[in-house]
Amino acid sequence: MTKEEILEKSKKENKNKDIATIEAEKKAGSFALITCSIAAAILWFIEVFITKEVNHSLWLVVLIANAAMHFHLFFTMKKKRNLILAILWTISSIAVLFITISVFMYKSIL
Repeated sequence: MTKEEILEKSKKENKNKDIATIEAEKKAGSFALITCSIAAAILWFIEVFITKEVNHSLWLVVLIANAAMHFHLFFTMKKKRNLILAILWTISSIAVLFITISVFMYKSIL
């Protein structure tokens, strides 16, 4: 294979994106998720401070986003670590979902 053939094959595999662009997009997704998690934490603390109540819905969204990201990474890269993290994030999401529903049901009774 010549250098040009290897370059052409790489372009096809990467959908005409160079490696630097692909890496930048990966880092941007992780950065966005971290930023959203920090924003969720700040909003949660403000809500608890002002209303003296806890709303788990915001955390549920953050947990689901993490689970989705790790499932996607597992299916694209086939790394066992991503599957384990995806399962842990999913279990956490389900736990927070049950807590959120129980709080909503409790509040509707009162």
